[in-house]
Amino acid sequence: MTPRLVAALLDWPPAWFLARLLLVSAYLFGAVVKLGDWPAAVAEQLRFGLHPPMVWAAVTIAVDLVGSLLVLSSRLVWLGAGMLGVLTLVAGIVVGGFGLVALLARRRDAGP
Repeated sequence: MTPRLVAALLDWPPAWFLARLLLVSAYLFGAVVKLGDWPAAVAEQLRFGLHPPMVWAAVTIAVDLVGSLLVLSSRLVWLGAGMLGVLTLVAGIVVGGFGLVALLARRRDAGP
């Protein structure tokens, strides 16, 4: 049985928008920050070895914005969520791989 307070909150139409906004807020914030400091966005892509870095920065910003807006608009939510999920997966692989390379280099330089 759903408590009355929870049921009332779920029946309140703005609750769904606010929940979705909270879910995509990190992606929106990241896109705005990258747009506000384009050179840093490009440098970030370069730091992770992505070439050409300007293209990857633009793709990241576009996916952040388009995916978030699809989720917030309640149209093609599955596509927007999928875009953000794939972006997160790829970023995790790239950043994780970058960290692994750095760790292996430190161990190599430290010697036996």
